[in-house]
Amino acid sequence: MSASSELLATMAVIAAGAMLGRLQIHGIRLDVAAMLLLGVGVAHFGVTLSPALGLFGLLLFLYTVGVRSGPALRNMDRRDFQLAAVGFGIILVAMGGVVSLGRLLGVPLLVSLGSYAGFFGSGAALALLEGAAGGGGASAAFAVSAPIGAVFIMVLVQIWLALSQKRITGELDEWNRTMAAEQEHSESATLLVEQDEVLGQSLRDLRLGCQVLWVTRDKTSIAASADTVLMKNDVIHVSGSREGVENTIKRVGRGIPPLPASSAQIVVRKFFVSNPRAIEKRLEDLLLRERYGATVTRIRRAGINLRAHHGFRFRWGDRIQVSVPADRIDDLRQLFGDDAHGLETFAFPRAALVIFVGGLLGALPIQLGAAGSLRLGPALGVLVVSLITSALHRTGPMVWSQSGPTTRLMSQIGLPLFLAQIGNESYTGLVQSWDEYGSILFVLAVAPILFVALLVVLAGRLFRYGPLTVLSLLPTVAMNTPALINLQDKFREKIPSHVYATVYPVVALGLLLVMFGLSFWV
Repeated sequence: MSASSELLATMAVIAAGAMLGRLQIHGIRLDVAAMLLLGVGVAHFGVTLSPALGLFGLLLFLYTVGVRSGPALRNMDRRDFQLAAVGFGIILVAMGGVVSLGRLLGVPLLVSLGSYAGFFGSGAALALLEGAAGGGGASAAFAVSAPIGAVFIMVLVQIWLALSQKRITGELDEWNRTMAAEQEHSESATLLVEQDEVLGQSLRDLRLGCQVLWVTRDKTSIAASADTVLMKNDVIHVSGSREGVENTIKRVGRGIPPLPASSAQIVVRKFFVSNPRAIEKRLEDLLLRERYGATVTRIRRAGINLRAHHGFRFRWGDRIQVSVPADRIDDLRQLFGDDAHGLETFAFPRAALVIFVGGLLGALPIQLGAAGSLRLGPALGVLVVSLITSALHRTGPMVWSQSGPTTRLMSQIGLPLFLAQIGNESYTGLVQSWDEYGSILFVLAVAPILFVALLVVLAGRLFRYGPLTVLSLLPTVAMNTPALINLQDKFREKIPSHVYATVYPVVALGLLLVMFGLSFWV
């Protein structure tokens, strides 16, 4: 087939695979595994897909893995590290079980590892195995294991959820009580200064019992400080507990309808928190409303949405959405860091630069003394460079972070390209492996499911995790995003999202590093 015919065939397989993968039967779907299966199917009829597009898809997908994982790993606290370590330990022990089972059944290590990579649907792990050993053994086992693992995990999550519903209710009640205790409930009000006893006095002397956000005087909003002196007919904007606000109204004057903090047009902008001035600062300490007339409306950290509440501390890499007067945008950019909109114009060139540097790194020989040398290869090289640059966020004027929508789009382009092509390439090996191993491939496909499920239960009991945390850990360790999304949609609490954001990066990267190390033994 010509290069143009291969390209068109690749596009056709991806389009058909996307439609097939979206079909649901009792809430279960193949998702991207459908593209791998269609790649195998068209190979049976002699259709060849584009190897160049497959490689491009792999490197682009690995780039997005690094972009997502770098900031998440940097922002983890001690409890998060414990949960992530549990997830990594589970995949190590389960891998040992699968490899041992494969040896008992007389299956080569490459085939066992390919089946294990298929359980996770990790095309990156498969690429490391195929790049090290060549041949179709790993990809053939992957092609069998990927759809079986995806379907079985989704079914198991649904059954587990039905059996654990009563115990999950208890964990949710405790979660809600904890969240309520951590959040300080506050009210805000706009007051007209009328009482004579407060006129001419500073806020420091008055000790009002609530925070004055800003003062409007003669239609001009000014920042409130401890030295601000109240005058007749000033309008003050306050926030605090209900009791504090009510007492302030009695002392100062009377409540009136809210006034805008600025006469400028109010716009919504997104920012990346990267400036040390804002990192680890509490929301109320930044005085956003009194200084800028701004309100934080949304915070996204490591893939989950957080509430902007009293006492919230910003971390590096937080993505925040702010409503702010148009004439104060530059001031907020200086405070928080980078305007998220500014990243979009350079999104793909930034990715191309990282992929290029990662490819060069993968091609460099690493000397091991008398043992010779090794090369990381383009796959691991791109992943390493992507991780480092995304964790740094920026070097000088160069910003390496990508917005969430851009990262997801690149991932949705890269992974289908790779899976369709690797499935197509593995057809010959799949036929040979099936003739040689037959139903053993199904045994190796089911084994990781049983091992991981058992280890998740044991970890939950050992570390006393709640039932919903344990249930969320299963699709997270299996890297089965559709199963986790189905679980998350059933609960307004963020337990599944938190587990996923904490464990997924460590499991994904740990799996690749382990596969890379084992690739030297196959």
